Amino acid sequence: MFRVSGAMAVGAVPIAEASNDYRQRTADNQRQQLAAAGIPAGMIDDALSGLAQPAGQRPVTDAGNGRPSSSLPSYPRLSSGIPISSTKKGPSIQGERRATGVSRLSSGIPISSTKKGPPIRRVKSALSTGNYLDKSLRPTRMLGKHFGRVADNVAEDGSGFGINLVSRGQPGTRIGDASYGMVVMQQRFTLGDDAQLTTRYGIARLQAGSSNGVSQFAGLRHVQTLDAGLKLESEFHYARHQSGQQYEPGSEPRRDQLAGQIAVALPYAVGTGMKVEPLFGLALRHDREMALNARAGSGDLLRLSAQSDKALDGVLGVRLAFRGAEAREGRGWRIDAEALARPQLYRQDSGRSAHWADDVDTRVALPGNPRSRFGYDGRLSISHRSKDRSLLSVSAYASRSDGMNDRGIMTTYQSSF
Repeated sequence: MFRVSGAMAVGAVPIAEASNDYRQRTADNQRQQLAAAGIPAGMIDDALSGLAQPAGQRPVTDAGNGRPSSSLPSYPRLSSGIPISSTKKGPSIQGERRATGVSRLSSGIPISSTKKGPPIRRVKSALSTGNYLDKSLRPTRMLGKHFGRVADNVAEDGSGFGINLVSRGQPGTRIGDASYGMVVMQQRFTLGDDAQLTTRYGIARLQAGSSNGVSQFAGLRHVQTLDAGLKLESEFHYARHQSGQQYEPGSEPRRDQLAGQIAVALPYAVGTGMKVEPLFGLALRHDREMALNARAGSGDLLRLSAQSDKALDGVLGVRLAFRGAEAREGRGWRIDAEALARPQLYRQDSGRSAHWADDVDTRVALPGNPRSRFGYDGRLSISHRSKDRSLLSVSAYASRSDGMNDRGIMTTYQSSF
């Protein structure tokens, strides 16, 4: 025994093009088939009540209940009541999203979609390339301070010329995970009775991971004695750092730095053999990382823009020096200490961006250099000069600049012959 639910009435679709005879024959055939299946005659009459009526005379019935309904349209409906047109396929929601041509990261930065792979994968590849480049150049931000420390320990001859060589692996030759070897030469000139000028040049080989970079330094240091016991100190240096990692032919990461400091000091004696020297001044630096081309992890050619960083710091601190009785005669023990605070007064960072060679309209802003509103430099040195003019010195230092910490111990041995 079969049961016909009300959903069978969906067959009562108006067919205005068929003739009345054709509709009658169709109704009779369906009636015979349903009767042969054992369906009661009452249900068959209800199901086929409108099929045999002429077009324009039969009522439109609601599905399965036989009640006239003039409000129902002539196209089928889903169970949710949403009309589905049987003509053309409308645009899907997913198609509308693709039509916009723009995808968005969780940060809300619009990234234009391209033909090569998903945009998010390319963005991650660009960020990874930028982070690797920043990591390879990060130790060079502290290398200038190490250049000054090595130059301060140069042993001069009678003409004022001196040279100092430190090899990689010695104490104080590490900056984070990187290590370096450096040679520094300098020549000191006397300008009258109250001024000195020192020229310095150095070259260092920096190893950070698998890359071997080369850095060069050139600097000037001037000390002038003023009235009232004041002392004017000025120092400038230029440095060029190349990481040695070839990204693309003719494209090598490079960072240039121009830095200078002017300070006024007032040295005065405290007791026997003790000297205190407070000082204050300004320090200015300008860093620039050059543009380069790199092959990203996705295999696409990535172009990274140049980046510049300017900063003005205040300098405020004190120096202490103690010489024993024998040290005042050129031998014996000597203790030197220095503590400098460097509050940041001004900074401007242009930032670095990246774009793909085949999609110049899409740019990704890469993370900038770390920022810190306060830096410092500290040093404590103990040295002893023997009768044969040889010198043994041990220095501990601590620095902080742009959020980077640098601490270590340096040992120096000088022998005159």
